[in-house]
Amino acid sequence: MRIVQPEGWPRPRGYANAVVAEGKVLFLSGQVAWDEKEQLAILEMSEASGLWRLQRRELAPLRASTYGTGQLIRAAVERGARKILVGLGGSATTDGGIGMAAALGYETLTSDGEDLDPIPENLTALTRIVPHAAIELPEII
Repeated sequence: MRIVQPEGWPRPRGYANAVVAEGKVLFLSGQVAWDEKEQLAILEMSEASGLWRLQRRELAPLRASTYGTGQLIRAAVERGARKILVGLGGSATTDGGIGMAAALGYETLTSDGEDLDPIPENLTALTRIVPHAAIELPEII
């Protein structure tokens, strides 16, 4: 196994590696695996928005967001992913994915058209999600 530093991926928590294994190149940034040949990004929601990343005093179920997961999807799209595999589970969030949508260019609005922060405590006021600056997504599996 050969370890190198990849370029262009988010580097949360200060680490990033690329691993060559079984003839495939997988870039790992703590949250994303990248198969160069297949142009496939593999990410796990719990890596970006996971409960395990928080200490007890940091738990905030009405404010926790999936925005970081959306940032990883955006990074994969910008890198040229033709497919993105997203593992769900272990999330510290209850926002229904609106944080992720916001990171991908969608706006969350009230019935009066006012912007809402994409966090769980605003879900009851949410009436529309609008693709304001939404990016084109590849197949997500």
